[in-house]
Amino acid sequence: MNYIVYFDGYSSPKLKRRAGYCVLIYDQNYKLIRETIVALDPTETNNVAEGMGLINACQQLWDLKIYQSSVNTKTCVVSHSRAVIYGDSELVIRMYHNRVRLKSKRLQEVHEKIRIIKRLIGPYVDVKWVPRSANKAGQLISKKKI
Repeated sequence: MNYIVYFDGYSSPKLKRRAGYCVLIYDQNYKLIRETIVALDPTETNNVAEGMGLINACQQLWDLKIYQSSVNTKTCVVSHSRAVIYGDSELVIRMYHNRVRLKSKRLQEVHEKIRIIKRLIGPYVDVKWVPRSANKAGQLISKKKI
């Protein structure tokens, strides 16, 4: 099974009203199979919320057993599940690819969690940047006015 995943974070730390993230997971036929919206401490920054969204997306793919392979008994072909994860945060995408230096202790903690989960699912996942207008998780957040 192949998956298409979108994640997005949101926050308003100065107003201390809300923060959280959204993760949408689709199967290869673009059927929505999981929709997750999680509230975080309202003082969290948008970058932390985005990072937590990526971590949750990876954890859900792990729960879906993305690491398992299947064998077609007729052709004897072994296939592995794959996923493409899309997000609109350039910083978080760079964190996943380990192309960033962070000063914030909180972001360093999030980065370490991303690095750990990448070691588990990295071979099965591509993480890519998309413009905000193409991020379905961001569109859902806007639509629901979270």
